[in-house]
Amino acid sequence: MAEQDKKFTVIPTEELEKLKASIEEIRGLLLQKQTNEALAHYIPSEKARQILNISRKTWFNLRQAKKISYIKVGKAIYIKREDLDLYMNAHYVKAAKEY
Repeated sequence: MAEQDKKFTVIPTEELEKLKASIEEIRGLLLQKQTNEALAHYIPSEKARQILNISRKTWFNLRQAKKISYIKVGKAIYIKREDLDLYMNAHYVKAAKEY
């Protein structure tokens, strides 16, 4: 592109700062959306325990005995939704009589 073909637009500094702030806000929202989508497949440990309706001690023992898979990031523990479903399905008790 030749020098004479370049076009420039002049905008006030205040408007430029607003535009920069908007871009940063959009960037933050996109990052948050990506994080939420990534975590959508995982359940926090406490929520998984509540779903199973078991005590904290029983939940701890299940994890320690590796009877249910989990992910530990720092101090946070997450359970894959599919692993929780597998665990629950493995403990499914079928009715003796169908209605």
